[in-house]
Amino acid sequence: MSKSQGVKRSATRFATIRQAFSRVMLGANIVALLLLWTVCGTTYLPPSHYSVITVAGLAFPIVLLLNLVFLFLWIFVNWRYLWIPILGMGLVWNFIMDYHPINIGANKDESDLKVVSWNMQAFYRVDDKMDEFDEKIKSWNADLMVFQEEYGGKMVDHVDSFLSQRGYKKAADNGRVVYSRFPILHSWSPDAPTGHANGIFVVDVLADADTVTIVNCHLESNLITKEDRADGRAAMENHIDRQTIRKARTLWGKLARSARMRAAQTDCITQLLDSLPQGHPVIVCGDFNDTPISYAYQQVDKRLQNAYRNAGNGIGVSFNERFFYFRIDHFFHSDNWTTLSVEIEQHSPFSDHNPQIVSLRRQENKR
Repeated sequence: MSKSQGVKRSATRFATIRQAFSRVMLGANIVALLLLWTVCGTTYLPPSHYSVITVAGLAFPIVLLLNLVFLFLWIFVNWRYLWIPILGMGLVWNFIMDYHPINIGANKDESDLKVVSWNMQAFYRVDDKMDEFDEKIKSWNADLMVFQEEYGGKMVDHVDSFLSQRGYKKAADNGRVVYSRFPILHSWSPDAPTGHANGIFVVDVLADADTVTIVNCHLESNLITKEDRADGRAAMENHIDRQTIRKARTLWGKLARSARMRAAQTDCITQLLDSLPQGHPVIVCGDFNDTPISYAYQQVDKRLQNAYRNAGNGIGVSFNERFFYFRIDHFFHSDNWTTLSVEIEQHSPFSDHNPQIVSLRRQENKR
């Protein structure tokens, strides 16, 4: 056999192997896209009936990353198949942007309304940092501060006194609090399912001659213990055995039960929103205990603007815990405002959640 024949045979063999690999990769890519579409599709299913399935939204970043890997591989393996992951991810582009928005350029306009939303974790991490905590609150210079889990005896008294001296009025219900520089007209708690001190609190304030409704949300917690988190870390580090699998099933059931409760609470929020007059200014914010790929987020997002989607960048981690990098605290507002900026202050020393600071600009034609 001549040298040229040997080269041709090697080239043919390489082409055959490459074609076979492309077919296998194509099948795997299609499976990855089906998983991505399925995870996004679970947000349309009410957890009251499909709670075990809807928890799959937590897998969204993993499935998305898998599809991005295929996009990268096709560049080197067979660029003609690039259209498959591009088209597949394009079909769920809105979900991708909900999870990881991209907004280029900062809006320098002066804000009309500045709001802070924050889960305080009952001030567990504040006792020895009170002066630092006070300075942080002063630095925000917010018009509204919407807190969840504001418990803690002397710390609550301290914050009340500190903010009262600066002209803030307070409305509160079971740890859900609104501090306002505007007059508070009235407040109430809707008849929503509650559990473990979670729930919904509604406050009307008079801002610039308009009644603005603030919906402070602390939806049902997943009740993940330190042991659950340790098991999750072990699974992520590939320490998987029968006991870990059993614990994972228990954790999945716990997440499913919490998702059912959050669905009922979300339905209460959407009923409230649907009952408001058209054009009524409203803000819905707080600890949803759910990521953007969830029934709770998507149901509110259908009705309002999401501030982080409009002005944020990246994942925007709001849960301040290692290995659990999620955005579970959300901020929605009606079309009466434009989102100017959103900042989620990372690595807060005061809570297991990071505060979200939102600046809004009133749209004149929406008064």
